[in-house]
Amino acid sequence: MIGAGNVIAGNTRFGILLAASDTHLQANRIERVSAVINGTTNYVLGRMASTGLAMHDAVREAQEEAAVVVDGDALVTFSHWLPPPVAPKRFSTWFFLAPAPDAIEVAVDNREIHEHEWLRPVDAIARRDAGEIELAPPTWVTLWRLSGVDTVDEAVRLARESEPQRFETHMYFPDGVPVAVWHDDVAYDDGDLQQPGERHRLWMLPDGWRYEAT
Repeated sequence: MIGAGNVIAGNTRFGILLAASDTHLQANRIERVSAVINGTTNYVLGRMASTGLAMHDAVREAQEEAAVVVDGDALVTFSHWLPPPVAPKRFSTWFFLAPAPDAIEVAVDNREIHEHEWLRPVDAIARRDAGEIELAPPTWVTLWRLSGVDTVDEAVRLARESEPQRFETHMYFPDGVPVAVWHDDVAYDDGDLQQPGERHRLWMLPDGWRYEAT
């Protein structure tokens, strides 16, 4: 899984997630996810509105910042994210799905990248809930979606057959609990989280995050 994004006004930050299989287990099953955070690049406002340009820059930054070579032709657009309109810095973020290369060495330079580890999606979520790692809501939801797919091939096929999901986050804080709400949720515009209707939200509860999508 590869993500690329830009600040609406400012710098661009690239986050990278590569989905891989484990040859010692079920063939091609999604068993590992590697997370790499890359550097920043200055862009003119709106330059990365093009999906194709976002793909190109994500591949380039992966190689320049993490020494990871990814086949750009293999990328499939997975989702696009915009933060709340009131956010002081707004990152427009694209996620792309691709199999990890057969042989991969991630360069940890202690500047752009400080740590690297392979994790199963469900394990990454569990470690976030345990307070061991931090995940932004777009990454958490992406991992949650991956955790429900058995193989890398199946994940790529489903992504190719579907329109990329688009998220523009609205935030509400009932009783001090952060809740991210997205476009097809009944509470998206007014924040009334108790009313009946469609749900598309992430409850960021102290004892674990809970995703609702109906």
